[in-house]
Amino acid sequence: MHKQDHITEEKLDKFAAMPDLLDENERFSIKKHISDCTLCKEYFERISSFYNELERRSGEPATDKDRELAYAVLKNKRSKLLQSGALEEKKFGSLIETYTGIATVSRRTSLPQRIVRFVQTRPVASAAVMFAVIAFFTVPFLYVQKTGDTNPAFARVENYQLRVYNRDAELLWTKTALGIPDLSSAPWKMSREDSRRYLMVEDIDGSGVKEVLLLYPSDERFDNDTLACYNFDGSLRWKGELPEPIVFGEKDQTRFINWDVRDFISLRKNQNHRKQLFVIARSRSYPGILFELDTKNGTILQTYWNTGHINIVMAFDVHSDGNTDIILGGINNPFERAFVAVLDPLNINGYGPTQAEDIPRGIQKAIEMFYILFPKTSISKSLGTVSFNSVGSIFITSGPAISVHIQDIPSSVDGTSAPVIFNFDDTMKIQSVTHAAPFRALHRRLVDEGILDETLDDEYWENLKNSVLYWDGERFVNEPVMNRIYVERFPL
Repeated sequence: MHKQDHITEEKLDKFAAMPDLLDENERFSIKKHISDCTLCKEYFERISSFYNELERRSGEPATDKDRELAYAVLKNKRSKLLQSGALEEKKFGSLIETYTGIATVSRRTSLPQRIVRFVQTRPVASAAVMFAVIAFFTVPFLYVQKTGDTNPAFARVENYQLRVYNRDAELLWTKTALGIPDLSSAPWKMSREDSRRYLMVEDIDGSGVKEVLLLYPSDERFDNDTLACYNFDGSLRWKGELPEPIVFGEKDQTRFINWDVRDFISLRKNQNHRKQLFVIARSRSYPGILFELDTKNGTILQTYWNTGHINIVMAFDVHSDGNTDIILGGINNPFERAFVAVLDPLNINGYGPTQAEDIPRGIQKAIEMFYILFPKTSISKSLGTVSFNSVGSIFITSGPAISVHIQDIPSSVDGTSAPVIFNFDDTMKIQSVTHAAPFRALHRRLVDEGILDETLDDEYWENLKNSVLYWDGERFVNEPVMNRIYVERFPL
């Protein structure tokens, strides 16, 4: 036997589990070979370790259900084994007992607990026993065989450990995830603790294989939040860049900026374009940013600057034209109003609408498809402890295309949440303004207390509807228009 020939895995399995099945010359030859051959030695050590672990954990008796399972698995193999002469009829029951031990453990634990004990207590010359051990490695059965699917399907963080699984819920790999709360990627939910996304399993580059994105919050290791991308096998592909701070007008607050990543989404504008990865982040100092990361290396490709926090990012075909758009929601600080913007994912560079004194230095004006400001209500003006409202949530509906819930009182005197709902069609034309029950109850209370003197009638809601402002590319107007510069440069 030559080193380059290598020993078959089957023979190494026998040598590790049942060396007495081999004659003395074979055993000597194998020992000599594995002392010289690194590959065979590595396999033999791994399989020996496996059998040692089996022996250590053996001892659980089989049940009737275990035997039924073993029989169901092996009965279809019976004819072939009998015809080949590898198994005698009278020994079929012995084989069932052996395989029962295998199936028992596969269902209950991560490793079989009874194979070795059976092998050691039954006649090793039995063909049935031989087949049972080999079957453990070669016969597909319900509980122990891995599918071979290495494509991540979902992931979860538990006790600061990231655990990634395939679609059959088989664990693929794990990583330490310090500082990240327990959560899951499927179905996606922002962490209830701080309303941000930490985890996503998605094919971000359109290769057909999914990647795992994990957000590491700021701590002693990172000055800012860090978004990491892992390949399907758990190897690190990149750690994403964050934009360099810019100066807005005369307010140079760049030294105070510490980016706080809130959410990230993957989208494809249409089938003719590559997949894109977008991230929203904010700073306490007030800039909000949307930026695109290169899915190959994590470098920044585009950046959109908003003078105020961006709370929400969504992907949706606003015009029902087969092209996916980006929807943003948040606050515009200079105008002290909640905003919603619709952007073309291929063209987001620049800064959004702001006051003259807040125009950032050295940055071009962005060309949004839509940028909409929402009015504050009389309740907000009476009770709000801050000067602005904010976008609380955005829903895609079958009637109006988009329903925007405005948090009219970021912090009222008694903590009451009173959202107002603005409904748009697929041209982003405002259709109606409604309210949730808490808004009416709070309004009634304020009227009873003499703080407000008005009625929630049709005129009230019509006035709010007419107070919605649209950016036309140069200024805000109170008619539903698309950004004229976008229409001229990128006609639909």
